[in-house]
Amino acid sequence: MIKSPPMAHRSRSSRARALATRAALVVAALLAAEVLLRALMSISWVTDRLSGWSAVGTRISVLSRSPIGGRIDGSRAVHPTLGWTNPSGEVDAIGATAHVNARGLRADREYSIERPAGVTRIEVFGDSFVFGTEVGDESTYCGVLERILPHAEVLNFGVPGYGLDQMMLRFQEEGVAFHPDIVVIGIVSPVLGRTGNFTFWYKPYFELEAGTLVLYGVPVPSPAEAVSRQRYGLRILDVASMILDPVSQRDPAPLNRAILLRFLAEIRAAGAQPMIVRSPFLDEYLRDRGSSEGFLGGCQPGVMCVDTFPAFAEAHARGVSLTTGVHFSPAGHRIVAEAIAEEIRGRRPAAQAGEKEGPTEPNVR
Repeated sequence: MIKSPPMAHRSRSSRARALATRAALVVAALLAAEVLLRALMSISWVTDRLSGWSAVGTRISVLSRSPIGGRIDGSRAVHPTLGWTNPSGEVDAIGATAHVNARGLRADREYSIERPAGVTRIEVFGDSFVFGTEVGDESTYCGVLERILPHAEVLNFGVPGYGLDQMMLRFQEEGVAFHPDIVVIGIVSPVLGRTGNFTFWYKPYFELEAGTLVLYGVPVPSPAEAVSRQRYGLRILDVASMILDPVSQRDPAPLNRAILLRFLAEIRAAGAQPMIVRSPFLDEYLRDRGSSEGFLGGCQPGVMCVDTFPAFAEAHARGVSLTTGVHFSPAGHRIVAEAIAEEIRGRRPAAQAGEKEGPTEPNVR
């Protein structure tokens, strides 16, 4: 006679089979979801719409276009410690041609490392508004400023897409070596929103840990490494990260303030005079939004601060066209250059500031 297994044993076996069935269904569902997400994210219409939806969504969108030859969008060269920089040669500046020298500065000439005798050297750091996207070399505010102050050299360290963190790191890595007299930090509101670990590409980024800035994200992966990570990564995890991304949910102001204060300290340590220049993004000057955020508490004794919003508002009231697409028009660049020159004239004797004897170029009309 065959005995039936005890009731408790049959109950345990049933529970085990039920758990195994549920686990198999979960795995099958996850696999199906992964396959579906991979299929969706292979469609350019989908990936294009992920751009700007957290750092992860932007990463997926950029890497779906598989950067080739170390270039991002053809106008940025991948850099291992800065994320990206300007490639040398002629660069498309959206409707204009930009010339970039061997050191990645927007210029059609090279600058010596040693500062020439009798010359005031001014370095300007920022994003595409400093670089001068949408205008020619001669129309950037660095170019205009150099003509207003002909005994000065104005080195344009602007790189499209940079955040305040990258601006400071570029000063540390490259700007200090040129022995500047004045260092300008060009701030527009988009600069302050780029503290994440991926904006246009992988980038160095800081976190505030117990009040201390800690650097992450270096070295930056090469395009080949980044595409490989994307190919073999899980799309389910990408989607979860897009939804839960803590970087996109945090308030960037404290981090930006800490970076700015460090930047100012680095400039002083290099023996240079710091200047912060706040300029409007599009028509912000009509609403004056972000005025307190723009200077981030950096306007303290010993720091030159220039707010161009009033001059933009006044020029707008006179009917001056101040933008070319998104970025400053030549007239907008001239406003910034003249505001910087005026601040320098007010702080230093003309001979020290490199100021031209006699009248300067006319104001915007």
